[in-house]
Amino acid sequence: MFNPQLLKQLKQLGQLAAVVHTQHLIEQEQASLARLRRRSADYLCSYDRLFRHISIALLRQGYALTSVQPHQTLLRCCAAYLPLDALSHVIQTRHGLKHGEQTQPDAAACVGLAQLLHQYDASDTQAFVCHAHTTFGLIISPSSQTGVFA
Repeated sequence: MFNPQLLKQLKQLGQLAAVVHTQHLIEQEQASLARLRRRSADYLCSYDRLFRHISIALLRQGYALTSVQPHQTLLRCCAAYLPLDALSHVIQTRHGLKHGEQTQPDAAACVGLAQLLHQYDASDTQAFVCHAHTTFGLIISPSSQTGVFA
């Protein structure tokens, strides 16, 4: 659940829109998430899954993402889960991969994305962690003491 003050600020910035009838929109996001789950759990796909989870969570609170700075909205919504520099790195890695500036994510970006996914869905987290291990040999697991991925 997101802080009501944050939601109000994002709405004032035009990054969120208040919506009343959310069920159809939630169903659309869930269908999109189901399509993403049929694809490989690579970094870009897993990032898109995270976006769907955040969108669904926002809709459940009566808000929809707009096209105004959606990745900055993600950054603000996830600030409780990761430090700002780690969040920015996750987003910058997505940008680099999507636009061909990078060929693969680094370990820090993978750990950050796993930590964010973990806040929303264990199976999506597991799919991404397994993909990162199989593809890059990364071992990403939560600390037994803190639950934070490393």
